[in-house]
Amino acid sequence: MIRKNSRGISNVLSTLLLIAIAVIAVAIVASFAIKFVNNNLSGRDTCFNALDKVKLQSQYTCNTSSKLLVGVETGDVKLDKLLISLSGGGSVKSIEINGSTPSSYLIVYGNPTSKVVVPGANGGITYQIDIYSSGVPVGSNPYKKTRVDSISISPKFGTRTCDIVDQVQLEECGPSVIS
Repeated sequence: MIRKNSRGISNVLSTLLLIAIAVIAVAIVASFAIKFVNNNLSGRDTCFNALDKVKLQSQYTCNTSSKLLVGVETGDVKLDKLLISLSGGGSVKSIEINGSTPSSYLIVYGNPTSKVVVPGANGGITYQIDIYSSGVPVGSNPYKKTRVDSISISPKFGTRTCDIVDQVQLEECGPSVIS
């Protein structure tokens, strides 16, 4: 039973159908890929933009016998959170400033009743950290003195923590800062 008059689709029509299916498949894959790439690059772009716009104020980042002062200034960038890392004695203690977590050892320098927030765009804040009540374990010795050698900062945007954007080796605060 072989049919002699059976008709199929023409070669031109089958080629056009294959091309249409391929174009639709590429469009579907591209829409997912573009969303994925944009989501991942947007956070990197934000961190890259913050690189030269979030800095430690070295003249206001220093230590006294019982407290650390950390001066932070921002350029034209809006931070969600700020991570301050205290390094010394082979260990690191990180403190996250998010504007909502009250702290007994972290205050705004010169205004202890003020809410501890991240600096706004084109702003600056100096934080005061009480090293004895903060639980900073860096460089502890038997005499209960805590030694912090350096402070670094990392901005946070949403859930993304950027790399360290600035770091300062600590020195004693001068008389003009303490008074």
